[in-house]
This record gives sequence, C-alpha cells and structure tokens, in this order.
Amino acid sequence: MAFDTLEISNHDGQPIHFYEIRWGNTEWFYTSADRDLDLNTGGGTETYEAVPILDEGITVGGDNPGDLRINLAENLPVVDLFRGTPPSENVRVVVIRKHADDTESTVFFAGKVNNVKRDGKGKATLFCSIGKQRRGGLRLTWSRTCPHVLYDRQCRLDRELFAAAATITAISGNGFTVGTEPNATLGYFDGGIIAWDADGLGTLEQRAIEKGTSTTEFTIFGRADGLEVGQAVTLYPGCDRISSTCNDKFNNLMNYGGITQMPGESPYDSNIF
Repeated sequence: MAFDTLEISNHDGQPIHFYEIRWGNTEWFYTSADRDLDLNTGGGTETYEAVPILDEGITVGGDNPGDLRINLAENLPVVDLFRGTPPSENVRVVVIRKHADDTESTVFFAGKVNNVKRDGKGKATLFCSIGKQRRGGLRLTWSRTCPHVLYDRQCRLDRELFAAAATITAISGNGFTVGTEPNATLGYFDGGIIAWDADGLGTLEQRAIEKGTSTTEFTIFGRADGLEVGQAVTLYPGCDRISSTCNDKFNNLMNYGGITQMPGESPYDSNIF
C-alpha cells in the first residue's frame, strides 16, 4: 500500500519513526519501534536501535514554525553532548517516517539540535529547528580595522599553515597549560582558537582563546570542559584586526578588509556646505 494512503487511513496506518543523529563523524540511529530495525537509506543499510524515543510533531504556525521536539531517554549519549558547553559542531537530525510492513518511507524532518532539557526523572527533550543556511546576515562596515572573521572566506588564510601542536598538562577553571611553548611570543594566540579531536573519529571541537597569560598558559572564553590533561590539541593564532598585524604576522595584507585611509571626520557630524 502506498505511503500516502497509509498516512490518511484511520485504521491501516502503523507509523514508525527512524532518527538519524550525527555529530561530526559520530552517528546514532534510533527507532520508535519495539525492536531493532534495518532501513535502507541512501544505498546503505543501518540498524536502528529501539529506544524510548518519540517526537511531538513539527510546529505549525506560532513563533517557531518548523521546530521539532524529540523526547528520549536521558542516558542516551547525544544528551551528554549538551552537559556544560554545547558542541561547536552542529548536531544534525533527520527523522524518517514509514509504516510497519510497508517498504516506502519519507523524510519527515531535517534540521539540527539547538538545546537539550532534562526533567530530572530520566527523560530529556531535544529542541530542534529546521536546517538553515550557515551564514550570517549583512555585517560588513566601513572601518579602519578589518571586519572579516579570521580564517573565513574573506580573510582567505589557511589556518593549518599556522597550526601549533601542543599537549595539555594542567586545567584550572577556564584556563589550560601546555607542556612546551607553541610560540615564544606572548599574546601570539590571543583571540585565536584551540581545537581537538572530540570523539576519536575526527570530529572537531574548538573554543576561542581569550589570551595567553604566559607562553604556555592560556585562558578561553567560557568553560574548559571537554579538555583533559594529556590531551593533544592544536592552537591557531589570533588577530587584532589591525593592518600591521595582518601584514607582519600573517603576510595577508592584500586580503585586509579595513580602510586604513579612512578620514577621521564624518560628513554627518558637521555642516558640509
């Protein structure tokens, strides 16, 4: 029987939901059925684990149209990703819907997890929204300092050319210490990035470095959760958005986005006639 026919049937439909949750290179496959099931998606067969999971349907109208809430057991690993600092990599969700004993299926929802709420009684809720373009709005302005995001497509720097490998030797609050100097210049990594393999499969987790208090000690914005003593990390230098830094530190002046010749007097602050 066709999927659409089962969907509108009063008695024949037996809907089953399949949940594909991906965080970088880590994947989880769950189903609302009472037993593990296989579902052929994209030419590959995955086994979907039967767990206590069910969604509340897509929100229609209101302030958040297209949102989805997924209720599931609190002890599932995807919930642990949102204990403390949320992951820097998007947690993507695809919900596939089919009916028992029917071969046809359809994608019911595709989006990402924005937040997780626990009820303290063994249940958690994933708050999901539909996928949107991963880009900001119009933000470029006329300024002497560079408006580009460091290492983005306007800045055009390949950050791997400036990567410095290090090993965590101590963690305290929002600070961390590495064993050897990644660079001898104090402040070289201010406003930069610390990144590491978060799951052993290449999923990148990263935080913004606030400043270096010495050449081996640094603080980050937010908490240092996710970092561990003995962990291998990569540090990337920061930029203060000044043309001399762009030229001397990165040799990237041709991509500098600021207007260094900008006059110091605005025509809107005085009578130009």
